[in-house]
Amino acid sequence: MIRSLSSFFKRKKDIHPMLNTEDINATSIVFISLHKCATSFFTKTVFKELQKLTLVDYQSYQYNHEEEITPIIRSKGYLYAVLRLYDRDHPGYHLTNTLLDTANLKNIKTIFWVRDPRDILVSLYYSFGFTHPFSPNRMIQEHQHERRKKIQTMELDEYALKEAPNLKWKFEQIDRLRQQLPNHLVLRYEEMIHDFDPFFKTLSTFTGINQNLYDDMLHQTRPNKDEDTSSHKRSGKTQAFKEKLKPETVEELNQILASTLKKFNYTI
Repeated sequence: MIRSLSSFFKRKKDIHPMLNTEDINATSIVFISLHKCATSFFTKTVFKELQKLTLVDYQSYQYNHEEEITPIIRSKGYLYAVLRLYDRDHPGYHLTNTLLDTANLKNIKTIFWVRDPRDILVSLYYSFGFTHPFSPNRMIQEHQHERRKKIQTMELDEYALKEAPNLKWKFEQIDRLRQQLPNHLVLRYEEMIHDFDPFFKTLSTFTGINQNLYDDMLHQTRPNKDEDTSSHKRSGKTQAFKEKLKPETVEELNQILASTLKKFNYTI
């Protein structure tokens, strides 16, 4: 018997859940960010409570499964979160890069969620180098093991200086996208910490999150009083880089990241 040609090829999975009738006309949102910006908190706590959008988390699905998935952004009914910018050698880079093509984003709403890159560098060192859990996806896990080995050969300051140009490149991708996409919102981690009321109002208006989340979000996003290097949330403080990095390292980072800091309103 002759089998269908399609049976010889691995089929990709569409992971979109079915929509409720009331969700069909709501404009989709893509939430774009970077590692170590409290992004896991949003997917686990905040975005599950959206009133009119259904969450699709491509990266978490890829992280936990080996099967291929179809990279589609649908214009109505969904929140795609979180799409973190990956390193170019990361196994998930191609999928994420396909999703972030401006052709996929032009008819939807976009949130860019950022944090001071100097604080990100410190958090990346402790997370990727020591505490971040390993993926069950074999390709991603291999990448994580190699990355961890390299990081553990370096001191914090050395890592921060080495990684800074790559992080700058990621911020440049965000800046390029926000200039091309008119219906967007830029939110900063620091606003959530220091100006929570206007931050929550802006986020709620743009996304439609439930107002009842206010107290829970406020409580869960407060920085830890004491640093816990073994925890996923090590500290959460802003400008912690000033305590963790040598003054000469901070000065050099300020030079490397000068244009990024200016574009995203961070002081040198």
